[in-house]
Amino acid sequence: MKQLSDEEIIKQAHEIYRQNWINHQFRLFNPSMFRESEKTGKQLNVDVALKQLQRINCRT
Repeated sequence: MKQLSDEEIIKQAHEIYRQNWINHQFRLFNPSMFRESEKTGKQLNVDVALKQLQRINCRT
């Protein structure tokens, strides 16, 4: 079994966290950090979330 580098571990952790965020409909950890126009309750608006994902070249 291959041992992962610290960089690979961080990359995989980000991918897992991102997929969990998507699966939970873009739930926000701290909704107060976002403008009212960017969120719906405790979740990021889908359009805003998709723009964020596009900026990092993430496919949904």
